[in-house]
Amino acid sequence: MKSKKRSLIQDLPTGLLLWWLGLCTVSVLNIGLLATLWMKHLKKSHIPNREAYAVQRRQLSLSTPFVLGCASRSFLPRADVQRITLVGSWLSSVLVGRTVATIAELRFVAQWANLLETFARPAKENRIMTFSKLLFPAITVAEVFSRRGLLTTDNF
Repeated sequence: MKSKKRSLIQDLPTGLLLWWLGLCTVSVLNIGLLATLWMKHLKKSHIPNREAYAVQRRQLSLSTPFVLGCASRSFLPRADVQRITLVGSWLSSVLVGRTVATIAELRFVAQWANLLETFARPAKENRIMTFSKLLFPAITVAEVFSRRGLLTTDNF
């Protein structure tokens, strides 16, 4: 007697499937929005304010890995510490998932720092500019401890 192969989607409870499809839908919309922003930005390369153009380009360059990293987490959701994955693939491994997430998180904090410095410089807000320069290294240290906890499963 032949057994029928079942797909992953057929085995998911309806609520979980709807949640996953919702995550994927939002990710596709975010990627589309990012692509639209890049196209508009590239068409404006001749604008007179080169500094504003450079800030926009830097923000888009930083947000691209963030958006793609978040999308990968949506398409291949997992709980790293518990070692639970929705899709059984090497792409869902803790090592790959945490690496993608770390890159995305560091890019996100770099966006914060970039915007803080961009707004603080003309206002001559030296404390905010100093804070913006300390933000990225501080979050990098936090990421190192997070990675250690994940790899050792010791959350202390």
